[in-house]
Amino acid sequence: MCLKQNFLVLIALTVHGIFAGSSAYASNGQVCDQKIVEVARDTSVPAEILYRIARLETGRTVDGEYISWPWALNNGGAAYFMESKTQALIKLRELRGLGKTNIDVGCMQLNVKWHAKHFENYDTMMDPYRNISYAARYLEELYQETGTWEKAVRYYHSRNSKYHNIYFAKFKKIKAPSQKALKAMAFAQAASTFTNAKEILPLIDLNSGASGSIFQAEGTEMSPVVRPLIAFSDIREFSVAPLINK
Repeated sequence: MCLKQNFLVLIALTVHGIFAGSSAYASNGQVCDQKIVEVARDTSVPAEILYRIARLETGRTVDGEYISWPWALNNGGAAYFMESKTQALIKLRELRGLGKTNIDVGCMQLNVKWHAKHFENYDTMMDPYRNISYAARYLEELYQETGTWEKAVRYYHSRNSKYHNIYFAKFKKIKAPSQKALKAMAFAQAASTFTNAKEILPLIDLNSGASGSIFQAEGTEMSPVVRPLIAFSDIREFSVAPLINK
């Protein structure tokens, strides 16, 4: 094993040790960001957009750090930050038992009324990777429709300008990580799961890439890094039984 690979293995063991020895808060606080990095590698949606939406939708301050929370629920403005996926599912089923449908769930706060029918069950809808992956595909669909990521973000929240203008103004205020920081997150995520060294090597050059936002001044937008658009199957055609009967 070469010196560089030895270094990578050492980093992987160190990162894994940090994660394994961290508090439940630290572990939960990293979940959304780690899954965003995974999803962004496989879609055309810039990681910055997913990161900002997650912060805007489920952001909370814990021990002085503003993080996205994977086990968040919101029922018509009433927010719930549960300590685990199990507790979040119990609360979700409780709200559904009361006849509530205007419930947002998970890292990207997918609405039960509009999106639950595209998932096999609530457990799947709450799963951070599936939650973010669905949101990314939805954003891709909106990008294909509108032609810009700005409009895609606006429509992600609402097609009504009365609501999405306020939403996008808040979205832009979210401090997004630099490309270097995103690559560092990708490296840490890969290392923490003991990914093969050959898969980690491309992530080691953390100094390459632009550090600016894809969003510039008001009303303008830079072209994002071009990634191959994934084979997109219409999310509205998933052949699963709906969770909510019309």
